[in-house]
Amino acid sequence: MLIQKAVTALSTFGGLGNLPFAPGTWGSLVAIPIGWFVIEKFGNTSLLFVSLGVFAIGVWASSRFAKHRKTADPSSCVIDEVAGQLTVLSFFANDPVIMLAAFLIFRFFDIIKVWPTSWVDRNIHGGFGIMIDDMIAAVQSIAAMKFALFFLH
Repeated sequence: MLIQKAVTALSTFGGLGNLPFAPGTWGSLVAIPIGWFVIEKFGNTSLLFVSLGVFAIGVWASSRFAKHRKTADPSSCVIDEVAGQLTVLSFFANDPVIMLAAFLIFRFFDIIKVWPTSWVDRNIHGGFGIMIDDMIAAVQSIAAMKFALFFLH
């Protein structure tokens, strides 16, 4: 019982995933102040390690959460969006415009699921599957942002 409560709290990121509208977007949004704080206090590399830690915990928690909910990828499970958004933020400076762009681009890639994310989403299951498609979307987002910033500078 206690473990299931912890699994639910982690997977829904403290209940954030239970919000009635666009829970994944809320998961990505809550990552922004977390990312800002970690970068300010400890640097970008530390945020990357935090995001990888959230990923690892998310694999375990979302696997158990999905089994408990009897669904492959419950919409209330938002720890994957948190890990993905933190990963994107870890590659950029703490700048409000850049962070907003990182949020919008990550949401685009997470929702649209450009290949190979779409393939992974359909074929990789369990906690790893729930988490890894968001990390692939994060890599796509980082590449798109780096490309855009290169041409804007």
